[in-house]
Amino acid sequence: MKYNVKIGIPFYKAVYSILFVIVLALVRGITYVEEIGVAMDANIALLALVFCADGYYQEFSEGRWEVFSLCPSKRKWRTLLQRFFLQVIWILIVAMAGYFVFYWQRPGNLGDSDWLLWLQFGIAAAGSIFFFGSLSFTLVNLFHNLWAGLGISVIIWSLLNSTTGQKLPEALYVFAYGKKGVGMMGEGFNWTWILGKISAMAFGSLLLFFGKKKVKETLWTPR
Repeated sequence: MKYNVKIGIPFYKAVYSILFVIVLALVRGITYVEEIGVAMDANIALLALVFCADGYYQEFSEGRWEVFSLCPSKRKWRTLLQRFFLQVIWILIVAMAGYFVFYWQRPGNLGDSDWLLWLQFGIAAAGSIFFFGSLSFTLVNLFHNLWAGLGISVIIWSLLNSTTGQKLPEALYVFAYGKKGVGMMGEGFNWTWILGKISAMAFGSLLLFFGKKKVKETLWTPR
C-alpha cells in the first residue's frame, strides 16, 4: 500500500492538485454558496483526467517496466487498480477540502444548507473524478502513449463541457449537475442530476473492465 501511495500520489502531484484547487477558488468568481459546486465540478474532472492518466505509464517513464512486466497479470492489474483508486480518493479529498476555499469570496446564501450543498458536491465530484480518471487511464494504456491518451481525453472533456454535451439527456450527461444550476437562484435541491453521475460511474467501470483485459492480454510497451 505504501509503495502504491508513493507511486500513485508522488509529492509533486499532491502539490499541483492542491494548488489547482486553490487557484481555481481565487480566479473563479461566485456570488452564492450554491454556485461553488457547479464552479468546481467540470474543473475537478479535468484535474482527475490529468492526475490518473499515468498510473501505468510511470513504470516506463521511471524505468521499472521490465521488472513490472514479470509480475503475473492478476497482480499487475491489482496493483494498478489500487493506485487508481488511491488517486481517485486523493482528488476527492482535495476537492471536498478545496470547496471551503471559495468562502474567502464571502458568498451569499439563498437559504439552502451549506453542509447539504457540500454533500451534493461530494457526490457530483465523485462521479466526475471516477469517470474522467478511468477514461484517461484506460486510453493511455490502450494507445501505449501518454500524450495520445491525454489528448483524446481532453477532447472528450471539452465536448461534454460545452453546448454540444448539454444536448445529451440528463440521465447520460456527466455534467448535468452544473448544467441544471443545482440549488441555485432559489430553486431548492434538485437531485435528478445524480442519474448522470450514476451513468458516468457505470461507463467508468466498463472502461476499467476493458482496461483490465488489455493489461492481461498484451505486454505494455511505450510508444
